[in-house]
Amino acid sequence: MSKFEQAIETYKKSLTEKLDKKSIDEDLLRAVAKSCGPSIYKADASKVACSDKKELEKIRQNFLIKKLGLSDENPLDEAIKEVCAAFGSANRNKYRVVFYYLLVERFSKQAVFMPVEQKTAKETNKSKKSHSHNNQKMNHKSTDTIIHDHALYAAGLGFIPIPIVDLAGITVVQYKMIKKLADTYNHVSFDETKAKSILAAITGGFTSFELGLFTRIIFKGVPFFGPIIGGTAISGFAYFSTKIIGQIFDEHFASGGDLSVEELTVNKMREMFRFEMKKGTSTD
Repeated sequence: MSKFEQAIETYKKSLTEKLDKKSIDEDLLRAVAKSCGPSIYKADASKVACSDKKELEKIRQNFLIKKLGLSDENPLDEAIKEVCAAFGSANRNKYRVVFYYLLVERFSKQAVFMPVEQKTAKETNKSKKSHSHNNQKMNHKSTDTIIHDHALYAAGLGFIPIPIVDLAGITVVQYKMIKKLADTYNHVSFDETKAKSILAAITGGFTSFELGLFTRIIFKGVPFFGPIIGGTAISGFAYFSTKIIGQIFDEHFASGGDLSVEELTVNKMREMFRFEMKKGTSTD
């Protein structure tokens, strides 16, 4: 069983045994866990300290307001207190994923974590109605929208019929996405050099997968059929990798992190990127 699956089992037990939840939306639980990125594997970051006012304020600002798109008109502080109370003061294992999961259910924000292709017209209309009032006070796009848009931009560049050029363009799109995400968080001071360094560290070091990618690039040099075959492959890679990178940075910022990261944090981010990429390409 993978580390991720072990974590999911732990969260399920916490919900059923400690919080007495009769039913669990496992798809939502998994989606919330994935959005947390590498932090779920780090002892301190994987748990919430209800006695730490600064941490609770970060949850309020970064998760409830910026991630879920809620406003100050919602009972944000009350909701956080309710979740803390549900865990109980004696419970030291207030898992962040479970904490977020309960907040998502509390405000009926499941749609934030659902893939676009899984939303029905009914759910979309309902989401628009419930979000309309809260979104009036938002001055920026939601981070999910930023990630989705840039993933599509990157995918489009995969069809450029010039080897290597598309990869350079994809990297630029990913860099711009990180800047957009950083701009949505007040505590993040954007640093071009650090952003590029972290991005290079996360995406570098592939072996067989990288060779497979460049094989597809060679196909793009074949007249007529090459650009179609290679372009489709590169576009899929561009979309998937850009989306994962965006999710990793978004959750890193949402959990209070910035671009002044330690080597250990970069390694965790790289491990998550590798895990998600290999999992996504395992059926190819």
